[in-house]
Amino acid sequence: MRLNKMKLFLAILLTTLFQGIKAQGISSQQLKKEVKTFLTDSTSGDYVKDAVNILQTNEDNLNEQQYKLLYYMQGAKPEKIFPSLSLETDRFKLLRLVNNRSFKKAISIGETLVNKNPVDLTTLVLLSMSIDMSGGGKENRYYKRMRNIITAILKTGDGKTPETAIKIVNINDDDQLLGFVKFDGSSKKDEQINGKYFSVWKNRNGDKFYFEYVFIFL
Repeated sequence: MRLNKMKLFLAILLTTLFQGIKAQGISSQQLKKEVKTFLTDSTSGDYVKDAVNILQTNEDNLNEQQYKLLYYMQGAKPEKIFPSLSLETDRFKLLRLVNNRSFKKAISIGETLVNKNPVDLTTLVLLSMSIDMSGGGKENRYYKRMRNIITAILKTGDGKTPETAIKIVNINDDDQLLGFVKFDGSSKKDEQINGKYFSVWKNRNGDKFYFEYVFIFL
C-alpha cells in the first residue's frame, strides 16, 4: 500500500469527524493579526506561553482557537517557540519510511520530530498513519491533536479561489491536507498572486485548488 492509499485509509477514518466542518473563511491578514497578538500580548486571553504550557501539561484543556494559533504561529518570522521542520532531514526520512511501510522505524523518528515541534502537521499525519497501520496496539495519542489542527485549518477557506484559499504555514502541509478536501490533485506548483504565495493544485480536468502560505513578519 503506497502513501496515497494510506492517506485514503486515514481520511476514511476521519470522514465522520470532518463531515460537519464548513469553511468559515478568514483572511491571511486577520490570521496574521491574531498570531501577532498571540505572540506578543501577555494580557491576551490567548497568550502563547499559556497555550504552550497547557499543550505540555494538560492538552485536553486546549481549545480550538489555541490549536489554530499554535499551528499558525509557525509562520512567524523570525520563528517562535517551535523550530520549523520543513527542511528537516528526518522529516523526509519519515516520509520515505511510511512509503516503504517501515512503520516501527517511522514511529520512532516521528516521535523524535514531534518532540521538537508538537504542532508540525506533516509529522503528525505521518506519525498517526504509522501508528494506525503498524498493528502493534500502540495508543495513538497524536490523533486528537492532528484532528483539531486539521479542523482549524480547513475552516480558513474552501480552496476554490486565491481569495478563499486554505491557509497553511509549512512546506508539504498541503500534501497532507489534500486527502481531506476531496480534491483529486494530480500536480502542483507554487505561484505568486497579488503579492501572496500559493501552492496551487490542479486535477486532470484542469480544475485548481489553492493553499495560501501565511508568513508573519514581526
